[in-house]
Amino acid sequence: MPLEAPVTTAVPRPCAFVMAHLPDGPVYQPAPAHPRPPGPAACQHATVHIVGLDHVQFTLPPGREEDADRFYVRILGFETEEKPPVLAARGGRWYRSGPVRFHLGADAEFRPARRAHPAFVAADLEALVARLAGEGFEVEWDDTIPGVGRCYVRDPFGNRLELVAAS
Repeated sequence: MPLEAPVTTAVPRPCAFVMAHLPDGPVYQPAPAHPRPPGPAACQHATVHIVGLDHVQFTLPPGREEDADRFYVRILGFETEEKPPVLAARGGRWYRSGPVRFHLGADAEFRPARRAHPAFVAADLEALVARLAGEGFEVEWDDTIPGVGRCYVRDPFGNRLELVAAS
């Protein structure tokens, strides 16, 4: 079966709703409230697209938040973020490092993410790897992408994390 040529490479201008809700500047900052579009007809000719990534969430076993803090705050350098009370009651932690946000949700049926993973960019990957090794965490280097310094480590719960050297 022959492949068809792409219909077009032109991208239509987003509708007024999308334009009004695009982030300012290079880093996405979520709006205080989540606006809803006025209806499907308002953007029928617009290109629908994602404009940022608010956070990534993995899970941890219930009651292990202090272990998470030792790893994500003391070793990786994240800061904790306060969760809204209704969410804090569920357990878990929220972390931030600059614009990077990472959440861990408590899950009674916890299973570590063995393949899925976030890729955190480290300002000094060598120093971070040395800190991880000093704390007893095994690091697996990956040189399959030429010119990209990167490795994998598992958090205290077995979740896989990729660490990438800042360019």
